[in-house]
Amino acid sequence: MSVSAFEWIGHHVLLRRVVFEGVVENVEPLRVGSGRGLALEAPTDLEVLKVSDPRSGQSVPVIPGSSWKGVFRSTAVAMLRTLGINVCDGVPRLSCEIEAKELKGRSVQEKLKLFIEGLPGTGRGLCLLCLVFGTASFTSHVVFHDSVPVSSDFKLGYRTGVAIDRRTGGVRRGALYTVEYVEPGARFSFKLEAKNLPNYALGLLAQVIMDIDAGVVKVGGFKSRGFGGVRFNELKIRVLKPGDRVLEALDPIDSPVELTGDWRRDLEALREAFMKSLDKIRKVSESGWRWSVILSSSK
Repeated sequence: MSVSAFEWIGHHVLLRRVVFEGVVENVEPLRVGSGRGLALEAPTDLEVLKVSDPRSGQSVPVIPGSSWKGVFRSTAVAMLRTLGINVCDGVPRLSCEIEAKELKGRSVQEKLKLFIEGLPGTGRGLCLLCLVFGTASFTSHVVFHDSVPVSSDFKLGYRTGVAIDRRTGGVRRGALYTVEYVEPGARFSFKLEAKNLPNYALGLLAQVIMDIDAGVVKVGGFKSRGFGGVRFNELKIRVLKPGDRVLEALDPIDSPVELTGDWRRDLEALREAFMKSLDKIRKVSESGWRWSVILSSSK
């Protein structure tokens, strides 16, 4: 079997890098927390996570790349399972694991063959989401950058709440707290880099972006209390590879996509590539994520 048909799975060669970059604005209160404040001078019990802006030296709210990654992966898990495709949760012991001893001493091509045909012992390959987002033993194909305000006109708000005793249905004694959040209207940077992903995997990411933009998927905490709605005001999809704007198919499951420069149309085009691939992805899933099943079925 020629492993070159799924060469994108490995990290040994750079086929292309696609960057989603722009500005995201919160249309609802936004809270990505840093835990309960313990310092006496803390203005609130539950502070917003902040970092120091090197440009101004000001402490500013941040949406960490790890939060974005969690939102994207958890949304993708629910989406694929709804479509009848069994994927991993992406948490320890519930994701595709590779024993280091199984890879030790193997060449790049031998490792790639294992990923495609199935791992020793289990006979399973790596599921789509573990290939995209990585596992404890496999490097992610995507990088989410921290999102920080693009200007200093953001505002922080404070809201007092009480915890409810779920057993009695009444207010829990001594459970008054104050929560800090970012007022609606703040604009944050957004950057997602995808290395060597086929168009159907980019389409899966595009669908999550579209769901976030539509308010179906929210970011941060307190979602059930009306927090976390954001939208994309500006977004550019850049391909860091010489050549035209056509994203060629990277494997037998994939289909080409031509970018137009209109980010909403381009997200839709990528989403369509994802939808076109579903039957084949489902077949790979049912085989235990042995990607080689597509090659054998096409002979």
